[in-house]
This record gives sequence, C-alpha cells and structure tokens, in this order.
Amino acid sequence: MKTDYLELHIAEEAEKKISEELVKTEDASLPEFVKDIPTSVKKSVNRESVSIDYIWEKVSSDSIQLRHIEFSSKETLDSLYRINEKDGTDQFVVRHNAVTYILRKTTKEVAVALCTAFRKIKCSVESIVGYAKTLIGNFYVISKIDQTSWTFDKSLSKGNYLHNIDLVHLDDQHRKSLIDLLVEKTIELHSKNLLIKNFSLNNILFTNNTLLFTDLRNLRLSRKKSLLVEEFKKMLHYLFNLGIVSSVDVYHATAVYCSALEKPSEEWYREKTGKNGDSYKIITAMEKAVLG
Repeated sequence: MKTDYLELHIAEEAEKKISEELVKTEDASLPEFVKDIPTSVKKSVNRESVSIDYIWEKVSSDSIQLRHIEFSSKETLDSLYRINEKDGTDQFVVRHNAVTYILRKTTKEVAVALCTAFRKIKCSVESIVGYAKTLIGNFYVISKIDQTSWTFDKSLSKGNYLHNIDLVHLDDQHRKSLIDLLVEKTIELHSKNLLIKNFSLNNILFTNNTLLFTDLRNLRLSRKKSLLVEEFKKMLHYLFNLGIVSSVDVYHATAVYCSALEKPSEEWYREKTGKNGDSYKIITAMEKAVLG
C-alpha cells in the first residue's frame, strides 16, 4: 500500500510540474500572437470599394496597426492590417500580394479628397487606390505603382520596387524627354484646374513610357486660372535653376503651354500688366518672368 501511495504521489507531482511548464509556455507565447492579429474584423463591400474596420486588444509596438482601411474593390488589400513601419513615418513603400504601394501620411480630408479626385484625373497622376487610419489616429493615402518605375526621391527607392534616378543620369535626350513630358502632363493637370503646390523633382514618377505626378498631398483645385500659369512659371524657374532647362527650352515650353491654355495665359498677362496681349507678348512676358 505504501508503495502504491508513493507511486501515485510521484505521478501527481510530475503531472503538476508538466502542467505548470505548459502553462508557462502558453502564457509567454500567446500574448505575442494576439498582439499581431486584430481581435475582430468588420468588412463592408460595394461595387466600387471595400471598407474594413479592425479591433485590437491594444497598441503593441511602434509599428503600424490599422484601425480602418478603405480601398478600390479592384485591389487585394483585405489582409493588410499591420505594417512593419513606425506609426507616423511620413512616407514608405509596401509590397503586398505582389503589388507595390506607397503610403503617405496626411489628413483624413486630404486622403478622402484624393480618392475622389483620382477618378477624374487619372491620366496624369499616380494611381490613388485608398486610404487608411492607424490605431493611434494617423491617416495615410495609398497609391499603387502599376509598373516598373523610377523616382528622384531617395527615401522611396531604398528597396527593390522603385528605382532611383539622379540628375547625373540624364543625358541630353533624357533631359529633352523630361521637359516635353512635364509640359504635356502639366497641361493635362491644369486643364482640369488642378495644381501641385511646391513642385519638386520628388513629384515626378517615371515609367517605361510616360511620366506621372506623384505625392499628391498638395494637389489643389484652383478657381483662379492665373494661378495655374503662375505655378507653371515657378516650375520652369525651378528647373532652370537646376540646369535641366535652358533659356531656349523655356521659350519653347511657354509657347506650347500658352497655345494649349490660352484663357489662363491671357488672364495671367492681364493681372501682371493691366493690358490684353497677343500670344507673342504673353509668351515673352512669361519667359522673362521665368528667367528673371
């Protein structure tokens, strides 16, 4: 009887120890697992878009956890709920389901407006496909990179999805193509009364066969047409200072622009001179304004 009791006692102690070890292992791993996955998901789908709300146990780290995401029904962003980037980062590239996206920090109003505006301006700008709100309240507008692309923005070309290009890489033919495409795409944009404030080379995205405007967070609708011309003038002045355009290029670019957008150019000239002017006077005045 004593032997039986000892065997039973030893068995109980062993079972208790094993049980404790199992509990310790479970307690150590389960919280980490829970932190990585939302506790609940609410999804709404219509013909044009998908809307998803995520509920989390808590903020688990500095990395991005999405509280809400809305995107085009053509995209496969359903499973994008956590991103290995610090929440609050200004912009970054994400590779998801074999597709490249750029996320840029902005306000809810700008993000929603860009999603709405893209349907009307898709010919000259990057593809805006949605926006997201993070768990701590930051908003990001989401754009899609449809094909192999090049950018002057070094912060976006650190990975393998967007390639970096530098001014030193541009020969005379590349420089001419850049100017021609910029004038063409700016005319397309301005014909819809839209302008990109504070333009820089970082607003340019090259593909194999065209140029697109990227980083549209400063995109604005202008009811005053002369402001469109003023932006074009500032763009040429910026490119001239960088050495991308020459004085000859400036005259040609202004001639093409004024021919395509006569009324805005005439309004700009009247505001500057108080007079009406023919095409030659307008082009000359704009050229002088660019070159100083």
